[in-house]
Amino acid sequence: MQTRKSLQSVKLPIRVELGRITITPGEFNQLEPGDILKLDTRPGDELPVFVGNYLKFLGKVGLLRRRFAVQITRIAPS
Repeated sequence: MQTRKSLQSVKLPIRVELGRITITPGEFNQLEPGDILKLDTRPGDELPVFVGNYLKFLGKVGLLRRRFAVQITRIAPS
């Protein structure tokens, strides 16, 4: 019972990947504030949700009380 209680207080890092892009080192060196990076995702696409370094869910971005939020849409395929 003590182990279960201990696990309840563990905090897990969760991150959502908005998209990806590949650029050359030269392009990287020329990045400046205001530059725009075009990602490989579109508005409304499901985004990967990672728990630690493991892909666990897919979700969609939205707003909740004027903050960005992610709604889990499904469990990621194994």
